[in-house]
Amino acid sequence: MSTESAGRGIVLDSRRSPNTALRPVPISHVRIDDGFWAPRRKMMRESGLGHQFKMCESTGRIDNFRRVSRAKDVPHRGKVFNDSDVYKLLEAASYALADQPDEEIGR
Repeated sequence: MSTESAGRGIVLDSRRSPNTALRPVPISHVRIDDGFWAPRRKMMRESGLGHQFKMCESTGRIDNFRRVSRAKDVPHRGKVFNDSDVYKLLEAASYALADQPDEEIGR
C-alpha cells in the first residue's frame, strides 16, 4: 500500500505526529455492533438525520445557504451561528454514509 493510499478513509490523520500515542485506522475498518451504541446509531440513521434535516429546513438554516449562493432570494433567518447546525448535520450524515450506504440519506 502506498503512503498516499494509506491515509484514505482516515478522518484525522495523526500518523506523522511525534506526540500521538494512538494511530488512526480507516473508518471502513471500524464496526460498532454492541448492544448500546449500535441501536442508537441505527435510530439516528433511520429517523434522527431526517428529523434534523426537516428542522434545518423549517427554521431557515438551509435557506440561508441558498440565499448566499443566490439560489433563493430570501432574508437571513436566525442567529449568525446557525450554519454550524447544518455543518454538524452534514458531518453526521457523512459518518452514517461511510458506515452504511443509504440512498435516502445520500440524496
